[in-house]
Amino acid sequence: MSQTESKRAAPHRRQRKRSRYPYTRKEKWIVGWACAQLSLALWMLALTPLWAQWLMMGMSFIGLTFSLLPQFYAPESQRDPRLHSRPSLDRLLRYPVFWMGALLLSYMLVQAVNPAYGYESDADYWRAFPIPSISWLPSGVDSPFAKMNAQRLALIVAGAWAMQCYLKVGIVRRPSFLFLLWWITLNFVAMGVLAIAQKQTDAMDVYWSLSISPNFWGPIPYNHRAGCLLIMGMVCAMALYFLHLKAMRMELRHSGPHLVVLIAIVFIFGLLWSTQSEATVILGSLLMAVFLLLTLIPSLRDGSTLMHKVILSVTMILLGVMAVFYTLRLPDRNLTIEQLGNLREEIQNIDSSARAIATRITLQMVAERPFLGWGAGSWRYVFAYYQLEHPEIQYLDATQTVPAVWDDAHNDWVQYLSELGIAGMVLLLGLLLWPLIESIIFIRSLHLTQVMLALGLIAVFTHAFLELLLQNQAVLSYVAFLSFLINRLNVEQVRVKH
Repeated sequence: MSQTESKRAAPHRRQRKRSRYPYTRKEKWIVGWACAQLSLALWMLALTPLWAQWLMMGMSFIGLTFSLLPQFYAPESQRDPRLHSRPSLDRLLRYPVFWMGALLLSYMLVQAVNPAYGYESDADYWRAFPIPSISWLPSGVDSPFAKMNAQRLALIVAGAWAMQCYLKVGIVRRPSFLFLLWWITLNFVAMGVLAIAQKQTDAMDVYWSLSISPNFWGPIPYNHRAGCLLIMGMVCAMALYFLHLKAMRMELRHSGPHLVVLIAIVFIFGLLWSTQSEATVILGSLLMAVFLLLTLIPSLRDGSTLMHKVILSVTMILLGVMAVFYTLRLPDRNLTIEQLGNLREEIQNIDSSARAIATRITLQMVAERPFLGWGAGSWRYVFAYYQLEHPEIQYLDATQTVPAVWDDAHNDWVQYLSELGIAGMVLLLGLLLWPLIESIIFIRSLHLTQVMLALGLIAVFTHAFLELLLQNQAVLSYVAFLSFLINRLNVEQVRVKH
């Protein structure tokens, strides 16, 4: 491109930037509110304590209420035809996720107010006993809220659902969710720095002072949840990379911040190994392999300049070497590699493992009440009675002196099916899988960004077959954010096509 052509192109780029949607105070507030929520979901112990779950739900409904207020633009912007979009309430009512979430929460609350089993306990024992209920309505167990029941699970789901709804209604401009992606990426990098500092100082507690779980990672009490969140953080960084790469090519620039984002991607990928979670390492490595293929091959085949191709290729090779070196230098690499080596033996003996037995027992629970389920949050109370018929999982040791207390089935999908039944499970699947269904509908207009985000969700849902993830509010909040991004980008791509 000659100097004259460059000078002509520059005003066009500046004019295109000026013609973007104007920022409103409402959208600025919603972006800041979402940044605070997504940060607290990580740093506030992954929303494990009850008070944190109440705070997150309150923030989500405050955000949803504020997002329904009308937009107010500057007087000079009123003539812009793009600003005459549907009112906020209309956009919310046209969003399928809103209706599926509302129906699911209503279903859970019916189970809560129509208990089929009561609960009582003393200092040493507890028991559940049948009580009168309406048999043709969904029912549950009248158990303590602080421990787990239908109201507590509805609280967890409601916080993530309301956040996804207000993001859908309140976020209009592309720079808004770009800012959110940058914010999330930096939060995960900072969280990794904290985890490394804790490891180097041999910290025994979360934040060096909170004794919550021995298997903590950084500010997150359980390493498997930390691995799941890290996967979603890495996918957010990958989406940010593709968005900046696309903008660079459209504006005919030869450099951009996407190369900086690569460093964050590799850093977060290295952190996956430090969680000591086999499923996290395997799923994260598969996502990284797909990302490298989607990044390197098209860049070498498109019309980019030779210098950009060389820089990108050298950068990817150097970052790959850095990733391998960083992984080999991890303090826990021997333990992680040993766990991966034992994974084959565990797969061969999977039928006799305690988790496989628990899954089979849960399926027996499903067979007894298939359509309406036992009640949201009731698994631990019902499973305890079925566990009495299986002595092989009643104790933690061979001497049978330490009883095994099962709080979850280590399989989200089977546990949800036993609690909600087929009727509630259809609503839950619709709520969680809608972005993937929508991506299939708009498959011809998908960009690499949506593909990477969808693969990230698939990785999380696959991981949920092995651990309790989708009953954690922090995990559900990030699933909701990825779902919002996929929907927003799909709508944007369809508008561009037409």
